[in-house]
Amino acid sequence: MNKTGKIKILSNAAGAIETSLCMERTGVGGYYRAHYTEVSQGMEGSHTLIEVDLSDPHTPKMLMTRRGAVESEQSFILGTSTKGYYQVVSGNLAFDIETRRLRAK
Repeated sequence: MNKTGKIKILSNAAGAIETSLCMERTGVGGYYRAHYTEVSQGMEGSHTLIEVDLSDPHTPKMLMTRRGAVESEQSFILGTSTKGYYQVVSGNLAFDIETRRLRAK
């Protein structure tokens, strides 16, 4: 894990905030990851893992999983519609994700 990069996450979702993280390279080929503990209200203490796959430059992929007070999984694949979910104490939410832009620099 000798190389690092940065990730910037922007969303059109209501209430979403811009996030910047340092990514660690996890081996050969274009695989990166970052992990952190949530501090946002309602998600405090949940652990988030972001994994980025840049092995195919034409189809970058990102997977975000959360475990703790909030259970969540979201997949972002350029040009593809995927499913995501949130599980919280008050109930579950399933949703569709359309990734229109996923860019690596």
